[in-house]
Amino acid sequence: MEILLATTADLQKVIEARVEFFGHIGHTLDEAAELDIRTRMAEYCAAHLGTDDFAALLGIENGEVVAAAFLLVHAYPPAHVIPTNKRGYVTNVFTRPEVQGK
Repeated sequence: MEILLATTADLQKVIEARVEFFGHIGHTLDEAAELDIRTRMAEYCAAHLGTDDFAALLGIENGEVVAAAFLLVHAYPPAHVIPTNKRGYVTNVFTRPEVQGK
């Protein structure tokens, strides 16, 4: 599996991964909810992909997204163990069952 750091050119792949993630955690999106997620995710990615506060990692196998994870980076109060004053939060990690463990 190849791991890709998504850019704005990968916007549709990131959106698809986000929608697929909801299905993997048991959330069924009706048509309106899915459209809302797709619209808001496109807006979010347009503003944050390629910046230092959001990263989308995509696992690609045979040209298809089979895994994804998002990293949110936020400012953190100064501490001696955090020289950058930033912390990351890994969220929305999923791997399709058929490729897990490979």
